[in-house]
Amino acid sequence: MRFQDFFTRDSAWPSVESLVMKNAKHLPTNTPSNIVPNDGPRRDTHLVHSGRAAANESPKPQDKVCQSPASDGIHLHDEIERNWKNPRWTTVEKLIRELDPGHFNSFACLNDRDQNYVQCLRGFNGWHLEWRMFHSPGSYVHYRASYPGGSRKPFELKKHDSISDGQHRDLLQLEDVIAAFRSFHQGSGLPDFLEWREMAI
Repeated sequence: MRFQDFFTRDSAWPSVESLVMKNAKHLPTNTPSNIVPNDGPRRDTHLVHSGRAAANESPKPQDKVCQSPASDGIHLHDEIERNWKNPRWTTVEKLIRELDPGHFNSFACLNDRDQNYVQCLRGFNGWHLEWRMFHSPGSYVHYRASYPGGSRKPFELKKHDSISDGQHRDLLQLEDVIAAFRSFHQGSGLPDFLEWREMAI
């Protein structure tokens, strides 16, 4: 899945929906030894963009909060399809810090039982971060994070195996990505130190 639109969908990336349904109760496994990076650059479709965005009025970012506590119904998964059910915060942070810039495991997603989620993608030159929140069944708002006041010039997140389209202000630093995941894990909603713009995905 691609962080396109954060990302446009690509079969090389698993969707959050498929990962959530796929044996989320299993313990994480070791990294497969037969995973090899794809050859040549491609447009990264890693972040999840399936479904239709809400057509009607949607809540403002500051009004949106996670609807499930971190201790119940939270799932963590990565690009190589490891899954953790109700992970401790230390597990979430460790996984994010261990992501690589596109060799075989550059994506992580944390979702709740209502299918709200936050997801990130690591590149050589920064990180992309997105957040999806449902305000009624089948109706959601999808956000891309960026730095307030940053340049809107088109700028790609560059990875070993692909690129992800975006703006220069979308290239985040690791600690800010971790802070956003922590906010989701705690049920605190969209952190206000970042700018969140809606994306029609």
